Formats: sequence, structure tokens, C-alpha cells
Amino acid sequence: MNFKVMKIVLIIVFLPALIFSQPSINIGVKLDAFVLHTEKLETVINYNNKYTSFAPRAGYLFMKGTLNKKARIDADLRLGYLDANDYSGFELGIFLDKYFLKNMYFQFGFNIHFNREEITRNDILDKSHSKPINFLSAGIGLDFTKHIFTELIFDYALNNEYGISTPFDQKYSAKTKNIFNIFRIGFGYKI
Repeated sequence: MNFKVMKIVLIIVFLPALIFSQPSINIGVKLDAFVLHTEKLETVINYNNKYTSFAPRAGYLFMKGTLNKKARIDADLRLGYLDANDYSGFELGIFLDKYFLKNMYFQFGFNIHFNREEITRNDILDKSHSKPINFLSAGIGLDFTKHIFTELIFDYALNNEYGISTPFDQKYSAKTKNIFNIFRIGFGYKI
């Protein structure tokens, strides 16, 4: 992890200590199922294909605090792990929730995915980068009870490339692996 990314991570980690000086703080866990919209080279036979894949594997720990009780605005800090084969790694996000009904809220935020470096081989040399990928996120949430909630979130990638695929057959050129967006549905528990 480079120094610039480390500074961003430290700011995001320590910022809540300054923000959440009010007594209304929740912690909890959240599990997501998600659909990835990616473009990658699976085999040389489907050289120019885009893929949509479903992967029900993401888990998050979060801390949620009230920023403005009267305006009903909360802030979330999330740390989690997303696992989707070659697109896998830790995620760190900060979100603002604005309640528009008693138990429903809009959510806006910024998420950073730290993809793990991975190399696989079949008829291609497939490498995933370890550089961070930034997302803008928007969604809607619903509190079923004081402790149980669900969220639908759309993540839009600000930088798309997460790897490169190089076919062993020399008549094909190398192709970047790109992520475009992620659609998530999650269920969580907060205390």
C-alpha cells in the first residue's frame, strides 16, 4: 500500500472519532450478495465478451453514528471483504444516510476496494493488480427493527482497471480486466 493510500485509510479510520462525539453510535455486521459488471478475458474463444457475475460473498463490520439528530443524518464507516474470484479484497467505505421516512433512508458514499494480487493460468496468463479501486455509491436502506436492516446499493467505479489477461496464443493481444459497477443487496444487524 503506498503512502497516499495509507493517509486516506488513516483519515477514514480516525475521522469517526471526531465525528461521533454524540452518544448515538451503533456497531454491527452486514452481509451482501452482489452482481459485478466486469470485462475480462475468460478464454481466447470469447475474446471480446463482457460479463455479469453473481457472487454472494461479502461481509462488513461497521460503525454508525448520528451526525445531526434533528435532520436525521447518520454516517457509516465500513470495513469488509468482498470475494469474487479474481476480483477480491478488503474494502473501506464511508457513507451518509439521510432518513426520508421513519425507517427508510437514502445512502451516498465513497468506497475503496483493495484488490488482492493474483495470478492464474489456463490458456491465458491472468493477473489481478493490487492497486485500489474507487467507487461512488448510492442506495436505499430500510430498518425492519431497531437492530435489523436491509440495503440496496449501486457502486460506480471511478477507475476501472483491476488486472490484465495475456493469451498464450500470440495472435491475440493482452486485454485489461475492468470493473464497471456493482449492485449489492445486503442484510445487517446493529447493536
